[in-house]
Amino acid sequence: MSSDGLNPVGLRSANLKTATVLKFRVSTRSLQERLKSDAAFAKEYGKDERYFYHPGAVPIYRDGKFVAVLAVGGGHDKDESCALEALKLLPWAKTTP
Repeated sequence: MSSDGLNPVGLRSANLKTATVLKFRVSTRSLQERLKSDAAFAKEYGKDERYFYHPGAVPIYRDGKFVAVLAVGGGHDKDESCALEALKLLPWAKTTP
């Protein structure tokens, strides 16, 4: 669903961020940092168009089990803070196992 003037690019980035977290089960911020520090990871996954490594998507764990992804797109530097703020609505949710 689109709100607050979100455009198709933002919706696409949120979908790609979701796919990224589903694949790796860690935040897109963590993966962005890994791309910078792990040459093998960057070579294997850095150019893969199925994934988007900009901050704004986080895994959701409950009782140590991966249960969902929360992804925000279109807000650029605000995406991750928006996702983390939304997670506060789920007191049981964690971003790590």
